[in-house]
Amino acid sequence: MSSKILFIVAPSFKKNSGYKVRVNRLINHFEKVGVLCEVHVVNSFTSFLSALLKTFESNYKLCFFENIGMVSVALFNPFKMRKFVLDYHGSIYDAAHKPFFKLRKFVYKFFEKLSICFFAKIIVVSNSFKKKLIDENPDKKTLNKNIIVIKNLPNLNPNLINQIDDYSQKDTIRLGYVGNYQSWQKIPEIIDFVDFLN
Repeated sequence: MSSKILFIVAPSFKKNSGYKVRVNRLINHFEKVGVLCEVHVVNSFTSFLSALLKTFESNYKLCFFENIGMVSVALFNPFKMRKFVLDYHGSIYDAAHKPFFKLRKFVYKFFEKLSICFFAKIIVVSNSFKKKLIDENPDKKTLNKNIIVIKNLPNLNPNLINQIDDYSQKDTIRLGYVGNYQSWQKIPEIIDFVDFLN
């Protein structure tokens, strides 16, 4: 039987978003090396139960939970947690703009501790995020080994870089932004910073 990985994803996977790009990049990596991947979107109680039942199946080598909220599925299958991976797409504070943030923060912190204690691996987006998790948790030696950093870097076409260089002038700084315009992207802060540089 060939190895198979289950990706349990949030409803935003159905949108053309950075979240979807990041999940698909991971899936593409595994598929290139011959690993079958299955995506399961959790967007209702029924799909939650279906995802939970899938975590009990023996044909999945690993189950990836594609953000901290998806760890809720793992709560009901403590027997397989050593085959679980949390892909922690961002900080808990990314949800600060959402309703009931204090409650969410409490729940997400619990999910974070659960993942740190029992999951096989945790994937984070930056070295500073990794350092923060290690600093906040006592078993630093184990955590350092179990946390993997996969940055949100796009696969840039090298010709694009050359084109940018062609337009550059001495003593000129050119800044650009490629991304979404959600509140947690902090676009107004970027604009303020650029204004400050001018």
